[in-house]
Amino acid sequence: MTKTSKSKPKKHSPRIASWVYGVINPLLEIIPIELSFLRKGNVTFRFYNKELEFIRSLENYLSPSARHVYRDFLNANADATEQLSGHDELVHTLESAAQEVFTILSDNPGFVNKVKCYLNEYLSAGQSYPGGAYQEEQFPLLVAEHVINKIESIPDHFTDSKFWDRYGVEFLKFYSGHEFDILNKACKALFDYDEALMNWLQAKSYHLCETYDIPAAPIPNI
Repeated sequence: MTKTSKSKPKKHSPRIASWVYGVINPLLEIIPIELSFLRKGNVTFRFYNKELEFIRSLENYLSPSARHVYRDFLNANADATEQLSGHDELVHTLESAAQEVFTILSDNPGFVNKVKCYLNEYLSAGQSYPGGAYQEEQFPLLVAEHVINKIESIPDHFTDSKFWDRYGVEFLKFYSGHEFDILNKACKALFDYDEALMNWLQAKSYHLCETYDIPAAPIPNI
């Protein structure tokens, strides 16, 4: 059971400063990036490991040394444990939902056959194979990944950019059904949580800086 620290740190405490600099500030910088993906419905799912690439547990966003500070921060602040723990649970729920829809898409003969049909049409028009380093039998899995991430357009430097420009709308029609609704809800739940978490982290940082008289970020020696 997490307990609040009994010994109150003094003014200018390096320990408190480490919480702000090593934990709160990095999270305040990374969570907006997470929000930017979630806002578009892009859960950053990757078919080759069935994990979310840019949406992670909070501890995994931190440097190895800062993870020790993170655990100290949680142990010393019961409110931090309460506020932060929900994030990782929602990430796990989101990843599980993405894995479920990936299985559904990759096992759907209608989806796989449509990918193969459009790929043959694309290649017959004289275009280069769009799958890059992935083998042709993996290409339907890459397309499934794009559907799960609600990708509307792909930057020009990716090998499947032109392919997706031509056929992406047709593949995104497969983003429907009960399991996809669950994925959408999981994405929305994490987005809402992150917005509230940002507000809490900002307020917590201000409280710690004000109470212990430390700057909001390290000040370089002049």
